[in-house]
Amino acid sequence: MKAPSVALQIKIYTAKRILESSFETSSGKLKEKEILQLLFFEKQQPVFIHELPLSPSLGEMPNDIKIALKQHHTKALFRSTHLRRSLSWLNMKTTDFTSFQKKKPINTLSLQTFGIGDWPVTNRLSVVKIKSDLKSIKQLIAFSKNSTNRWCVDFNGSLSEEAWTYLIKNANFDNCLWVEQPFPCSKLTFKLANQSPVSIYADEEISRLSPATFKSSPYTGFILKTIKHDFSVFLEWLTFAQNNEIPCIIGTQVCDEVSSSLCRFFNQFSTICVDYTSLASFFIGANLNEEIFTLKEGFVNINSKVFEFVEDNYSLLFVAEI
Repeated sequence: MKAPSVALQIKIYTAKRILESSFETSSGKLKEKEILQLLFFEKQQPVFIHELPLSPSLGEMPNDIKIALKQHHTKALFRSTHLRRSLSWLNMKTTDFTSFQKKKPINTLSLQTFGIGDWPVTNRLSVVKIKSDLKSIKQLIAFSKNSTNRWCVDFNGSLSEEAWTYLIKNANFDNCLWVEQPFPCSKLTFKLANQSPVSIYADEEISRLSPATFKSSPYTGFILKTIKHDFSVFLEWLTFAQNNEIPCIIGTQVCDEVSSSLCRFFNQFSTICVDYTSLASFFIGANLNEEIFTLKEGFVNINSKVFEFVEDNYSLLFVAEI
């Protein structure tokens, strides 16, 4: 990460947001989520915002960050993985994205995500992205045989080799577009991958790979998430996908509007472009309902209303200068 050129003031805000519709995840039923917002100021003027919609799979939760801030104060900004990563995203505001605009996507899809077991069978115009796990394998097999939807499935690394073999033998993959992260990191072999009739995309595994090692991995595409990478590494992956026409989808967490808008910003440069038709939030209550990150003459433009929105609807947790 480049050192800030001028003194920065950082304000961290927090809020517990209630989901409009709860759904099953590998960690249990998700009904609400605590979101952290980092606001960056230069000369007392807001210049950037970065959201942390943390989850158990990321290895760091809001309470971990609160404890770190209480114990280490400013040093926590560099000790916490996600706070340190947020600092690197400041470089986004001075990045020229002109070269990314010149590339066209290899595919455009409309995706709609459903929690574990909550899978629609009737036909939809969008691709149904379903969450599944080891316990719901038989239900997934039944879904694959009865659904007329195009679908893809995310296992979050939950399957065993036995479950994978059972799934491959019994499911109908005619309408399946791809499978995401069937095994824990480092467990997918070419032998297992070759059993699949559809492409396998990396998700969690991306944090353990580099573009160079990806080429020699069993994966044929990947899910790229802003929260999992330093800004420079994120751009490296995005450039790699564009230059090699590798399927890449900008993954969205269960997040508030800042992260959603950030994902939409980078979605326009991805090789698989997701057709977003709504600014609707995951959460009930106050929402800005406006695009936050937009492209203007090759550079990112940030909607100034977002800073006031966070200050009005989130609680101030921490203030520091670096």
